[in-house]
Amino acid sequence: MTGALLAALGLLFLWNVRSILPPFLIAFLVAILMDPLIRKWEAKGWPRSRSVPLLFLLLIVIVIGALSWGIPVLYKQVVDLITNAPTYIEQAQAQSNELLQSGPFRRLPLTVREPLERQISHLAERTLEWIPVALTRVSGLFGSTLSHLLWLVITLLATFYCMLDLPKIEIATLRLIPIRHRARVQALATEVTGVFSSYLRGLLIVCALYGVGVWLILKPFGIPHPLALGALAGVFYMVPYLGALVTTIIVGFVAFFSSTLAKTLAVLVVMTLLHQIFDYGITPRILGGQVGLHPLASLFAMVAGATLFGVVGIILAVPVAASLLILLRNLYPRLLRPLPSPGSLSGEPSPFSDAPPLAVDGPPEEPSAAPSPDAPLTGTENIE
Repeated sequence: MTGALLAALGLLFLWNVRSILPPFLIAFLVAILMDPLIRKWEAKGWPRSRSVPLLFLLLIVIVIGALSWGIPVLYKQVVDLITNAPTYIEQAQAQSNELLQSGPFRRLPLTVREPLERQISHLAERTLEWIPVALTRVSGLFGSTLSHLLWLVITLLATFYCMLDLPKIEIATLRLIPIRHRARVQALATEVTGVFSSYLRGLLIVCALYGVGVWLILKPFGIPHPLALGALAGVFYMVPYLGALVTTIIVGFVAFFSSTLAKTLAVLVVMTLLHQIFDYGITPRILGGQVGLHPLASLFAMVAGATLFGVVGIILAVPVAASLLILLRNLYPRLLRPLPSPGSLSGEPSPFSDAPPLAVDGPPEEPSAAPSPDAPLTGTENIE
């Protein structure tokens, strides 16, 4: 009763201070993602007190580089892309209407052509309405990133201490678990954390490589805003199945209205090749194949995550669903135990029964005869 009351008070306290939790949650997540690398260094003789400052220094260099060069250039290209979007949309609308008024589309009945024209106009109007909102949000995002340097400093400091003291945090957490359940909880937490952190770490690496790949493709072709399109491609690639498609549409759209048709087709061909390389080569190698989810379950998890938590829910849907599958497998092992094949006569016990299997080969065994009173003792009998 006392433990439940303390847990309720703790949750109530965290709810009241939820506005200051993001830096600490980010720090804890980064510490979990970096912990396998730190443990490898520890196994090679590097103590945590040395490896953590080295990783932290590398993180500081990355942050300073991003603030001094990457973010300003990216901000300029994103703003230019959004600013030029109305021109692209107007050109697309004009060419679409011209296409509907010429060629085989002229033979379509008016009942088909007019709704298509209305839908194209409506889509263009909605997109043009969205552009100022998007520009304001992007400006606010980059402006808040630069103005809230205090939050950045707090996040970096919290990350350092989380990486340094993560084993102590784990031990302190396990002490809250009753002794008889600690071993099982620890094994379960290790498995869940391993799946979750491995997937997120691999996903970040794959998305970064994909964004760099798109940037390297667009730069030689002279497509405008290559850094912004590469960054958007890396972000969209976090969404399985749909991210690469959205990236191809956006890149093709920008290439078509900023260059020739031949160059646009060449860019789309190279982009398709890049998708094949990542989907069948790089992504399976880095992400370690699968997380144990059926594609249908992954798709359902992403839709549910998008409904509940938006874009963040889509990104975290697969590892969270895989973690829930691990919990389900440990708590209810019979639920996921495979059924025996229909052709097998008996071989294994039924997953719904604890009864031993019935023998089917040969006649039933005769009960063993009682030992003869004249037989010598073997040392295993009970002597009364």
